[in-house]
Amino acid sequence: MAVLCNGSATVPVRVRNISAHGALLEGDNLPPEHKTISLKRGSLASAGHVAWSSARQCGIRFSGTIDVAQWVDRAGPIGQQRIDATVADFRNGAKLDAGRLVRSRERDLGAVTGLGDQLLEVCERLAALPDMSVALAEELIRIEAVATRLAAIGRSSE
Repeated sequence: MAVLCNGSATVPVRVRNISAHGALLEGDNLPPEHKTISLKRGSLASAGHVAWSSARQCGIRFSGTIDVAQWVDRAGPIGQQRIDATVADFRNGAKLDAGRLVRSRERDLGAVTGLGDQLLEVCERLAALPDMSVALAEELIRIEAVATRLAAIGRSSE
């Protein structure tokens, strides 16, 4: 999943295919051909334009070259791999492995803790910038509070 930005409008899209120079996207309310866009997924973003568009799909051409490996990282949201494996097991008629589910949950909680710690490190680096504005400092305090809660959630469940 990703978000296609078209001016002030954003549209959730499914990336069906991606290369270093473009992508095949699927979704509703896609922009028309030749429209300037930006494709975003997590912290990744790439500008480009719509090369072609149909009812529920469009092809986009990036303005530059992207690192495909970063864009197709299968880590996805925390817990998604566990969900995918459980659904696959269910469809294949396998019995659920409770031990595997517990181990997956423990890995997920460790990831939550790690994300919180990483956010706190980013906050510290941003706070140390010499040209910090009051507005940025206020937003940074909000981010730090979220990061602290995130890390605490992961640690409290360990």
